[in-house]
Amino acid sequence: MDLLDRAFVHHANLPSAATDLVEDEVDLGVEPLVPAHELDSPAAADPRDALWDRLAGEVEQAVWQGRRVIALTAAEHGVGVSTIAVGLARALDRRGHRMAVLHGSPLKPGYHDDLFELAATHDVVLVDPGPWFGPGRLRRERLARLSQGCDAAIIVRRESAAEMPGVEAAVEAVGLACLGEVLTFSQAAAVDAGNAG
Repeated sequence: MDLLDRAFVHHANLPSAATDLVEDEVDLGVEPLVPAHELDSPAAADPRDALWDRLAGEVEQAVWQGRRVIALTAAEHGVGVSTIAVGLARALDRRGHRMAVLHGSPLKPGYHDDLFELAATHDVVLVDPGPWFGPGRLRRERLARLSQGCDAAIIVRRESAAEMPGVEAAVEAVGLACLGEVLTFSQAAAVDAGNAG
């Protein structure tokens, strides 16, 4: 995934405040990982808005190129995909785009009907389809089925997780543009590491 850094977020160039962007989550089936009071708060109240706007600017370039349905996916649950989707949607909304976020498995009945309807009525649709890449070999047929209806993908990976070589090529092999990678940081992991010493 080192090739993905050049296209979306350059890990080395992210301000240190970016490490607070996403906190660790416990996968209990809860959709957005952002507390409800934060979703309703004024945009200017969040000091991390500059980070969200930077991500939104990169995604906006893809939208201008006709990539309006963008999946955010990972290799496992609990890396912050839903948090990224919600924060990015808020930032794109502030930029004047009519936004929608679709959570759920692409294998669920009615999923593609919902996706088609949202794409027809919104400027940008961010899709949170769950993990596309698990352990073992990447399967092109499975990836094509999971990514159906999407124009592009962003890979979300925990900073401490191993890189996944070949993911960009696999995404592009099924006809999607790979916009890059977002690295998230787990405060819980940092606390655990601090307590280990």
